[in-house]
Amino acid sequence: DIRHQLCLASAAFKLCRGFLRKPAKVLMGGPMQGIEQENLTAPVLPETQGILGLPKEVFVESETEPCIRCGRCIDVCPTEISPVMITLAAEKDLFSAAETWGAGLCIECGNCSYVCPSHRPMVELIQHARTGIKKLLDKNKPLADKFKR
Repeated sequence: DIRHQLCLASAAFKLCRGFLRKPAKVLMGGPMQGIEQENLTAPVLPETQGILGLPKEVFVESETEPCIRCGRCIDVCPTEISPVMITLAAEKDLFSAAETWGAGLCIECGNCSYVCPSHRPMVELIQHARTGIKKLLDKNKPLADKFKR
């Protein structure tokens, strides 16, 4: 019986002999789908696919700019949704519009973020939209449904 234990990202890096130098950015979840961590106190769960500590030579900080509507994100989307429209709606908290454009179908592969020439945080914005959609749906459920098991 193998039991998974919870540990912090800092402990996971120590188990792997630590860093050669301080990372410029730490990603939890892998290079394409990873979410940037502000510090190393995030828990590493059995579902965690990867943790990356990127040195400044690998990570190039780029300024996020407004969407230029180039359509590259649409071209690379494996689920054929419109990441541009979902993220524009998410920035304005228009969650029902984001749902209409297919936010629920996103598999969070990160292709859209990778190809975006404006360096927009596409996956994070889509996650924001999905959270907002869930809250909208929960808010609109009848009270009796909230207590069903």
